[in-house]
Amino acid sequence: MSAKTQEACRTRLDQLKGERTGGLLPDTSTQDTVSTFIERWLAAKAGTVRERTHTRYGQLLRRHITPALGKKRLGELKPDSLQRLYAEKLASGLSPRTVHHIHTVFHGTLEDAVRWGYMGRNVAERVEPPSVPEPELHWLTAEEVGRLLAASAAHADRLHALWVAAAHTGMRLGELLGLKWEDVDLEVGALLIRRTLTKVVAQVPTFGEPKTKRSRRVVALTPAAVAALQSHYERQQFEKAKIGSDYGSYGLAFATVVGTPISHHVALQYFRRALDWAKLPAEIRIHDLRHAAASMMLGSGVDLPTVASVLGHARNSTTLDVYGHAVPKNVSGAMAALERAISGA
Repeated sequence: MSAKTQEACRTRLDQLKGERTGGLLPDTSTQDTVSTFIERWLAAKAGTVRERTHTRYGQLLRRHITPALGKKRLGELKPDSLQRLYAEKLASGLSPRTVHHIHTVFHGTLEDAVRWGYMGRNVAERVEPPSVPEPELHWLTAEEVGRLLAASAAHADRLHALWVAAAHTGMRLGELLGLKWEDVDLEVGALLIRRTLTKVVAQVPTFGEPKTKRSRRVVALTPAAVAALQSHYERQQFEKAKIGSDYGSYGLAFATVVGTPISHHVALQYFRRALDWAKLPAEIRIHDLRHAAASMMLGSGVDLPTVASVLGHARNSTTLDVYGHAVPKNVSGAMAALERAISGA
């Protein structure tokens, strides 16, 4: 601190004392270490984000930030320490996307440290995270979706109805695996999404809330989806009768042969087998069926708000950001109509 006169120096000193008292400056005499604050922050975030998100936060911070920087006090953190850490992580083989995610989570951690009065500034703001290349997505065509479903049906795939439902509704995998028969009305041709399967440990499921408020929604079923689900229900009832009282009591629409929940990992194994049957690239993800459903709806002229509602997106802009590639044919038709109207044609 410097000032031209002693009076100015005393004034500035009083100002700094006031800022510390008001929480604008950190109290370095009692300042937490990085690792201590990370645990404090994780405890405070519990219940404010989805359980799966909170678990991921903990993994990233405890695995990557705490070992390297955990013993430092918050006030000792410097931008170059973070920059070097990111470089080391990249050199160790971590992908730019993972390192960028580490930065994003730790930036949020330090942002709260500033807001809560533990730090004077967020040093992560002065760090440049690695750029993340856009992934090369395989956008499934209608022909490829049809081929996948046909191959699955031909091999009597136990999860055939799951792939049909995903392709015909655009539902997320967690929403499908968390679906219960009590939420399905095959006569009306609709289902209600009100939970998602987040994890399975020792065959016991953990359910969570849908991703956003708009994710809690009613989804209309196509005749093909109704037929697939009806056949799947009958098959499941046969399995249930064979097992008897030992059959799982969860009431899940998609379950193992003994009624226990199907984990995301197991569903992925089934899906890869279906891809192999259909001779489709192994890189295709289950989530790509959701992408395909959205693209086909938009490409067929369904308006953006309706597609966003079907998908359960929080905002229409999210749908546009992800699926803008499917909009041009609709836009070009609209522009042609506008030109005809103006020219009087």
